[in-house]
Amino acid sequence: MEHCVGPSSPSPPWSQAYTNSDRVSFLIVVQRPFAWSVPATCACGKLSGAVVELSPPPLTASNTPGFEETSTHLRQRDRDRHGCCTPPENHNWHTRNLKCELTAPCDSEFLELRYTAATERLAIEVVPAMGGAVVCTPRFARKLASGHLSTGYLGEWLAHYAGRDVTHALLYSDECLEEVLTPLVLEKQAAGSGLQVRIVDISRARDFPAWYHNQILAMRDCWGRAVAGGAGWMISMDMDEMVLVPEGWSRAPAFASAAAVSFGSLIPCAGGEQHQCLRTARGHRKYALRTTERTGAGSLQPPAFIHGDPRELALASGSGMYVMHFSRCELGGFKARSHDGDWLTVMLKDRGWPAATIEDLQNTTKLPSCPLDHPTWTYY
Repeated sequence: MEHCVGPSSPSPPWSQAYTNSDRVSFLIVVQRPFAWSVPATCACGKLSGAVVELSPPPLTASNTPGFEETSTHLRQRDRDRHGCCTPPENHNWHTRNLKCELTAPCDSEFLELRYTAATERLAIEVVPAMGGAVVCTPRFARKLASGHLSTGYLGEWLAHYAGRDVTHALLYSDECLEEVLTPLVLEKQAAGSGLQVRIVDISRARDFPAWYHNQILAMRDCWGRAVAGGAGWMISMDMDEMVLVPEGWSRAPAFASAAAVSFGSLIPCAGGEQHQCLRTARGHRKYALRTTERTGAGSLQPPAFIHGDPRELALASGSGMYVMHFSRCELGGFKARSHDGDWLTVMLKDRGWPAATIEDLQNTTKLPSCPLDHPTWTYY
């Protein structure tokens, strides 16, 4: 049997603190062992504050949401995919979101987490005002970057969201792509996407089996930035997917009390719908999560795990709000048809697929949805 070799010198754990302009409270994302105890106090300059644990506790039982972040499941995935087991050391960690609450504004550049016998210092990042919604792609790898930049798909992906209540896009890379991608992304932005775009390099995160763990880190980190920036929603979407939603959806009364929304799925190069409503892990992975407090929407919490959210309102593709999956499609086949304007819009029109409207959202009786009871959780 092949043996997997762990890192000889683990990189520092990811840790960051975010704030908006008032600097009275700070959102924090950290990677820490499961046995790690949350510090009771925090400090900013001479001000002391209280720490609130926002993340739900990690789940360890098989076939439960959140199981993918335990070392047991990561070893299981490696064994199933590669015929080997990842050593248990350095993999039993959990991505956590905390909040430091102060009694007055603080202008320090650093935030301290205070333990019984130690102090941890975190750099503070001031997040610009965002508004609207933020779309984040959890893992922008070298293969995706080279393909999407060479075909122009990245620019069209950004432009697609610009007309759908999205104001910012955060592209997460764990392969040290920031230096290369940043000027290219900014060039696309200047060309008219209308979005504020940033590459967030999480390459210094601890060396986990990255396919799952770094997605969790990226989503939790994106949620923290969106909350600090005052965005209304965070959309978690892979780079090979586009969510079909109308302009104005983020403010529609139909979602006023929703904490999370997930979307049915369509594969454009296949014949017809793949399912009326994908209720498996693959369907639940694509969702929008609220990042501002709303009456009736439940407590404000970061993503609990990759495969959906227990608070979600699940929409069937028949609602007109759904995810287009391009991972199995030849994008060149769509773009080579000499259409003028937005190739995605033309492609949808050619196939007679529905487009969501605000009128559909204003009247919830016209909004088909999947049953809210969840199926047995399966992992791929």
